[in-house]
Amino acid sequence: MVVALVAAAAGAHVRSVLLDGVGHYAALEAPAKVAEMLLDFFATAGAA
Repeated sequence: MVVALVAAAAGAHVRSVLLDGVGHYAALEAPAKVAEMLLDFFATAGAA
């Protein structure tokens, strides 16, 4: 609920991703998934 409120307040071009089993160090715990999500975001950022 809080994440949805923050995203709504930040604007329309916000994306939230939940990585199951990952804590505070997402880039260390799931580097491939973080890279995948970042590349996907960057690919759509120019279209905004």
